Amino acid sequence: YACFLAVFCSYFYNFLVTRGVGVHYNNVYPGDCQIVPGIECGSEKIVVSKHGLAFITSGGKIMTNCNKDYLVGRIYMFDFNSPENDIVSLELDAPSLDLKTFDPHGMGILEEGDSVKLFIVNHGGSESIEKFIYNPNEPKKLKHIETIRDDLFVCLNDVTVINDQEFYATNWIKS
Repeated sequence: YACFLAVFCSYFYNFLVTRGVGVHYNNVYPGDCQIVPGIECGSEKIVVSKHGLAFITSGGKIMTNCNKDYLVGRIYMFDFNSPENDIVSLELDAPSLDLKTFDPHGMGILEEGDSVKLFIVNHGGSESIEKFIYNPNEPKKLKHIETIRDDLFVCLNDVTVINDQEFYATNWIKS
């Protein structure tokens, strides 16, 4: 009976949390927090460019109670210069990347001049860092440049970019 009650309470708690029970929003400067339309389940990582573009990963499938079908490899963009607009799901121009298994998690940004490069942790298949470039002339698209793999990538969490050839990546667990 105690085991049944423990399992029931766990499921009931998760049910309440996924419905937003107990979630609090704090007022922040310059005003109230607001939900930005165009994204269903929040995100894993957000990086903001110097031009006010926020790039957002859809998050890891294993770490959420959201509809996992919705989290199929998406990168979103929100323009803080036009906050009245919705979030955009970017088209990924990535012929060498299997987009059916693309599972974006952490992300780092590199800006050189007008160039914006994103280094994105991918849990799909083997652990990797996927390098993309954003071209402001194609504002709804990311172009895949390179896949980076290493034996030290065990269970990647996040990435911080130093320059085009150097970055730091963290693992959840040690190898």
